[in-house]
Amino acid sequence: MGTTHELNLNAGSRSPKRGQSGGGPKGRRTAGKAIQLSPELIRRLHVFSDELKKQYTELRDDAVALLAGRVFSKSLLPSHHPPGRPGSPEITKALELREKGVPFRKIPWIVIPDFAKMPSPEQSVTRERLRHGVYMRRKRNRVTNRQRTL
Repeated sequence: MGTTHELNLNAGSRSPKRGQSGGGPKGRRTAGKAIQLSPELIRRLHVFSDELKKQYTELRDDAVALLAGRVFSKSLLPSHHPPGRPGSPEITKALELREKGVPFRKIPWIVIPDFAKMPSPEQSVTRERLRHGVYMRRKRNRVTNRQRTL
């Protein structure tokens, strides 16, 4: 009797039965759909895991094997978008203008829509928010680039 591996995305149990995968990804539910893996894919996954266990003896440790499984499963998933919220287009444009040598005092007039129509106090606040956003984006990129080189 062959085993079938099924993933029921509606299952909410915390501990899956032996030989079955537990619930689906958080926040992702489909009405009554169960996903099945083909027997060929299951066989290839078992062969691949056996080869890895032979080649890397540290996979005998449960914690290392779980971590390796997480890394492997993450590499299978497509990367839809970078993490975090999308950057502000005004800040992106301001950075581009600064790199071209445009003085910062002229940038809000170019980047922010209806900046000329704003009252003076609002212009001041908006200008400072833009300046701070540019500063933070540069700071964040410096840290990110430094971490990538390590």
